[in-house]
Amino acid sequence: MIQPPTKPNSMNSLLTTQKPRTHGVKYPHYKQVLAQLTSEQAKVVNTQQIHGSKTSQEWLDLFQGILLYNQTLSVKLSNFSFWTTIVGIPLGLLIFFVGPMVFIFVFHNLSLWSMFPSFLVMFVIFRTHTYITQLHSKLLADYFQDIIVPLMIILHEETAVDTRITLHVDLRHQTDEEHFAKYINRYKCYHWQMLHLSTQLYNEASLDLKVNIRLYDKVNKPKAKRIILTKLNVQYPKKHHNIIDPTFIDQKHIR
Repeated sequence: MIQPPTKPNSMNSLLTTQKPRTHGVKYPHYKQVLAQLTSEQAKVVNTQQIHGSKTSQEWLDLFQGILLYNQTLSVKLSNFSFWTTIVGIPLGLLIFFVGPMVFIFVFHNLSLWSMFPSFLVMFVIFRTHTYITQLHSKLLADYFQDIIVPLMIILHEETAVDTRITLHVDLRHQTDEEHFAKYINRYKCYHWQMLHLSTQLYNEASLDLKVNIRLYDKVNKPKAKRIILTKLNVQYPKKHHNIIDPTFIDQKHIR
């Protein structure tokens, strides 16, 4: 079984000029990790949703392989984006502008074929952008490693070994069509429940946590506003207390 190495830094940008800091850890290819996932883990990766009722240890065992997959894919995306930015873009621009002139100088012919290098560069840029976008869409949202996993680690310490934790998580992209609610003026309104968790703690308190997210995305403009609504409900059990008449307390025991 593949053990998850140390967590790399955040690497979710489509293009980057910095190589990922992996702290000397050599990550396997993300497809290799994907092939070793269980059917349940692969279902989470493909649907980007988590539903079920398990103990905290069972949830952590499930998350282990998924977390490693997300880390290896993030490293792959960051490495590819880095070399595309540092090498691919400058080289593509050079070929785009210099290629036709070289073609004309060598063949002494100004024709459509002289634009072939430019067309080739445009095609490669399109395919590269498509590939990076596809890789990025396979990443689980940051909520998984920044919120869900740490929260489950805490609950592992605060719940009994056999206590079930009911968990529903939606990690799909925030503008997924399933999240679309309605139009408000010139904004697209998206609304979804990112997290719903319920369990019972060591102190017998019932815990119910809901996190809803609303996104207002302005039409045709790169402007958005996100609102996160968190509802926490904790119910403590009623305790039985002995009623003592203070007049019968021996005064010498009172300090």
